[in-house]
Amino acid sequence: MWWLMACLVTGGGPSGVWTLQGDGVVGQISHGTGCDKTPRIGLWGPRWGTQGMVAAEIQQESEGVWWAHFPVRIGMGTAMAALRLEGGAAQMPLGARPGEFSLNLRRTEGTLDPAVLRAAQATTTAALQKEQTAWREGVFLLREAGATVGEIRFRGDRPPLVAVYDSWWLTPAPVPADVVSEGADMVLRFSVEPTLQGEDAELRINVPLREVVAPIGEVPVKEERRFELVPGGVSDEERLRAVVQARTSADTREAALVRELGMKVSRAAKTPTGCRSLAELDPAFSLLFTGYQVQIRRMDETCVVEVEPSRIQHGRRFKGRVGLP
Repeated sequence: MWWLMACLVTGGGPSGVWTLQGDGVVGQISHGTGCDKTPRIGLWGPRWGTQGMVAAEIQQESEGVWWAHFPVRIGMGTAMAALRLEGGAAQMPLGARPGEFSLNLRRTEGTLDPAVLRAAQATTTAALQKEQTAWREGVFLLREAGATVGEIRFRGDRPPLVAVYDSWWLTPAPVPADVVSEGADMVLRFSVEPTLQGEDAELRINVPLREVVAPIGEVPVKEERRFELVPGGVSDEERLRAVVQARTSADTREAALVRELGMKVSRAAKTPTGCRSLAELDPAFSLLFTGYQVQIRRMDETCVVEVEPSRIQHGRRFKGRVGLP
């Protein structure tokens, strides 16, 4: 009798059965009852999910705050996930950088409706099969706001090939990328134009969500470019047309920006007796003209700004004079 009563005592951690919902994800978490004290969790998302109700390790962070650690299936296999539980909320960070690709779920007491549970499991299973096929084939398009701006081809143990092409950046042909794994993120670094100080481009691919970001720093900011990774590829002819279009678009945008900035420099440089040099103006002008050689010369009553690239590359091709009388 005493053994039986001890067996029925549950261990630490949030007790009972809870439903989890939000951000296209449904699930359930149970602390366990009776002699089976093992906490179990099931989560099913659009492209990833658990294999049924799986065992979870529960750790307490502070009073009323818990972390559940458990395996999930993703397109590239199985990964360990973490879920933070506090009050009526649950948060699941999927990205390696703070606050990035984080899922926010509502946590309510009770079991998930059986019909909803079956539907979620069926949807996730079908989606996972497609994900696994896509990652096995390893051919993806990089899309921004519905437009294809690049592609990535994974090649097993060999470095992946990356091509990007729009007005902001360009690889004239696919280039190999170095790969570093950071949690659920895959970080790709590769050569690209323009490069102003010999730096590489970087893409952070979140595998479970198939979302991509070109990071600016260690902490996410709204100014960063974000993309979607979509299964599919392009032909050599399609890529060549995209590269030509990217150069044309970049040249048009660059010419407009340089002329606008050059006119501002021309006006700021003018003095009653001559023209100030770029170094004597607001340092912001020099920063904006990074990648160019700039000379300011007096012509009649105007300060003419002569601009040419320090090195000709994508987005740095303009050569000419701005501010001519």
